Amino acid sequence: GMSLEAADASVVLVAAQGAFGMAHEPPTAPTGAAASSITSSETSATCPPLSAREIAKAQRAAQLRLLETERQLSRQLKSALRSQGSENLSEEEGALLAAHPERAAQLRSAMQKTAARKEQQSANAAEVEEAEEILAEKVSR
Repeated sequence: GMSLEAADASVVLVAAQGAFGMAHEPPTAPTGAAASSITSSETSATCPPLSAREIAKAQRAAQLRLLETERQLSRQLKSALRSQGSENLSEEEGALLAAHPERAAQLRSAMQKTAARKEQQSANAAEVEEAEEILAEKVSR
């Protein structure tokens, strides 16, 4: 097994990497525990330690996977919210909304804002068209 000093050294190394790597990352990035599981397995005598580049690469890959699952969740929640008012709400969608109430509420208000903005835009467009028609009549008179 690992000697106590080696274990301590790897913990210190991980803490340093954690502090360094996480400073620039959003809170959704994997925490020190995830990073430590990567490094402690790699710092044993047989494997060479991970380079900073490899660690950064692994962190980026993890973040991308996380972003992708977040996007997927958003898409599923949005579709669930759309079918919520109607009878088409499936059990899975209902469960999804129940499991993520805060996220669903954020998305719902965002969707309402978007809908209101689109309505406002089409109302503005209609006003402009009316004004143009009135102007055209005045000119032709």
